[in-house]
Amino acid sequence: MKYCLLVALFLLSLHQLHAQSSGIDIPKEISFPTTASYDRAEPTVKACMQWLLKNPIDTDPAEHKRLAPYVFRWLEGTDKVSVAIDADLMKYTDKNSRLIMVFLSGWALYQLEHGTSNEAAAREAGVVALITSYSDAQEKEKDKDIEKLIKQRRKTKKK
Repeated sequence: MKYCLLVALFLLSLHQLHAQSSGIDIPKEISFPTTASYDRAEPTVKACMQWLLKNPIDTDPAEHKRLAPYVFRWLEGTDKVSVAIDADLMKYTDKNSRLIMVFLSGWALYQLEHGTSNEAAAREAGVVALITSYSDAQEKEKDKDIEKLIKQRRKTKKK
């Protein structure tokens, strides 16, 4: 009986791991040697960014860790988006570092959909993504700066 219970728990845990996986195939070696390679990778990068936005920072940390470097490397070299990390942003990501990629993904997806001319709107999309991912996460380190930002935004919406 104990054996059956252990096997059942093991199989259930395997199912959970599989269910949380994004199913996105990315190369083991991250390299974009040409402009054409950035273009070919764009659909996969978009899928990675959408996964990062749809899944709170505490969902499948291993998958987040696998997808984030691929997205970051693409963002570094593509000419299709222009994202920035400044000191103001860093105070919102110092306790929950995975939020950096959520922010950058929100910003970049906005630019891929709407163009790069409205940097303020793109940054806002990144901030909204950051807040959403933080708020939806069950297991996170509480961050006073983000909590304060959320309260400020609620006050602004009420006006």
